[in-house]
Amino acid sequence: MARRPSASSRQAGAAETSELPARALELLVADDLEGYRRLFGRIESIEDVHRRYWAGASLVERGLKASAELTPARLPALLATLAASTLELLEREPSEPRLLGYAGEILYELSSLDAAEAMLSAARRLDPQLDRVERNRDALAVRRRLQQRSAG
Repeated sequence: MARRPSASSRQAGAAETSELPARALELLVADDLEGYRRLFGRIESIEDVHRRYWAGASLVERGLKASAELTPARLPALLATLAASTLELLEREPSEPRLLGYAGEILYELSSLDAAEAMLSAARRLDPQLDRVERNRDALAVRRRLQQRSAG
């Protein structure tokens, strides 16, 4: 018989889940990428699958938001941290379309276009209604055309 979490462990899990995004923001503002990366490791301890997913997606979203505000010199380090963390989340839950879309976005920014295309295509197959996926696929096509022109 499956063990049900106690009310106190559910409350503790909910508190930790809601604290992670705020802590991520603090660490990102302080440019503490190692601390931010460690937050992803704490997600595994969240028992409830829905809270665990929400926490992971929220951490990725905080990183994406921070990437828009970083100096160009610090951007690659954040994107590499985000890529590794998002791909680790996908190793545990490979069929999450939002996470696949985020991974595609991050890989696109790292100029890993084949990997970005694979992630965005998978996200689209799983959820054709995701709003950012089509926009990112269009941007990917434009970048590919520009690369072909400059190479040819």
